[in-house]
Amino acid sequence: LSTHLAPPVFDVDASLLLAEAGIVHMAKSRFNWAQLIKPAGYTLAAVGVLCAVVLLLGEGESSTASRESGRRVRGSSFWGGGERIHVALCSDDPDLRPAAVAIKSAHMNAADPSRLNFHFITSPELAPIFRELFGVYLQGITIEVHADQNLQDRISSHISFRKSSKARKVLASPFNFAPFYIHEYIANSIKEATGKRRVPARLIYIDTDTVIMGDLAELQETDLEGHPCAAVKYCLQTMDRYINTDAIRELGVEEYDPKACIANRGLLVIDVQRWVQLQLTEKIEMWMDRYTNSREDLWYGGMSQPPWLLAMNGDYLELSDDWNCNSLGRDSMGADEAHALRRNGFD
Repeated sequence: LSTHLAPPVFDVDASLLLAEAGIVHMAKSRFNWAQLIKPAGYTLAAVGVLCAVVLLLGEGESSTASRESGRRVRGSSFWGGGERIHVALCSDDPDLRPAAVAIKSAHMNAADPSRLNFHFITSPELAPIFRELFGVYLQGITIEVHADQNLQDRISSHISFRKSSKARKVLASPFNFAPFYIHEYIANSIKEATGKRRVPARLIYIDTDTVIMGDLAELQETDLEGHPCAAVKYCLQTMDRYINTDAIRELGVEEYDPKACIANRGLLVIDVQRWVQLQLTEKIEMWMDRYTNSREDLWYGGMSQPPWLLAMNGDYLELSDDWNCNSLGRDSMGADEAHALRRNGFD
């Protein structure tokens, strides 16, 4: 289960929770954290709630959530010695603690943690700092830090921010779009190190504001049935919530359903070969360029989600709702969302 937490959240003693979780010392490293970490407030509160969940998880057996997320094709995830599970996170946020919680929660809930190989994608400026911090404070967890200025510049060249879209400015970061380029970041790093351009066959992406309460091996072992990716369908919002239907039709695009449920990109399973074959990254770039060149907004309220939804156009495997319990950290939510959560056991 990946639980998304968006500030502001609950009033908690974040420093105590961080200390109990064993990562508070990340804020006391020899680096100048006064410049690197955001001011106390909603960020600390969000991290505190994340850590509270991690603490609860760490005391017992691995969560049994998400057992029905898809059909397994490579055997049970509870047998050790399986293939490596490559998990990626992307961020240029200098506050590393939420990502540390996401990584630690995935590690502690894995049936075989030795299979996990984390990839953290960030900027060249932050990469050396993060490498050292991960090595000191998350020992025993395999984490590779990737940075690529050329690829970052390529992503930025396709990003166009408009106030009229009502999207938050922070969403214009290239690392909000980096999940669509994970395979390229990793392939470039491997080529630089070995001279050979290789990439894992499957990649699992998670947002940094998540807590993983299930065994990610289940996603590794799920048959994507020919789809380029797998995600959780989210029917409390439909495509026309994001997409400017009239503007899209003026471009001659008719082959999508404006009333279709959206998919949540917060947790994404990627079949790299199929993704590349379908040129999904290039299609996403095409939609980003169309947005830049359009006289009116093609979508509202988001930056990376709409072009991904349009490029994918429903071609994804639906994961169980157990894999994405969305928006638990908000201070309020709509009645439909509240009822959906209660139906899933969140009283």
